[in-house]
Amino acid sequence: MTNIFPFSHDTLMNLNIILSGVHLILSVIILILIFKEIQLHYWVLPSFLVFSSIICILILLYSFDCKNKKM
Repeated sequence: MTNIFPFSHDTLMNLNIILSGVHLILSVIILILIFKEIQLHYWVLPSFLVFSSIICILILLYSFDCKNKKM
């Protein structure tokens, strides 16, 4: 199999860790704002969902590429 990204295994794992951390921090912030019933702009939740989806897709791709490099 060919690799999608030209990064080493360690770099791919570090990218996964960073992206997961960013995703977790943003998710917690959004949850806190929602639970405190703070009025959010109409675009906050849709943009969070789009950004979150992009992060999840990148984590998925990096993980597949990382798995292929380890084999």
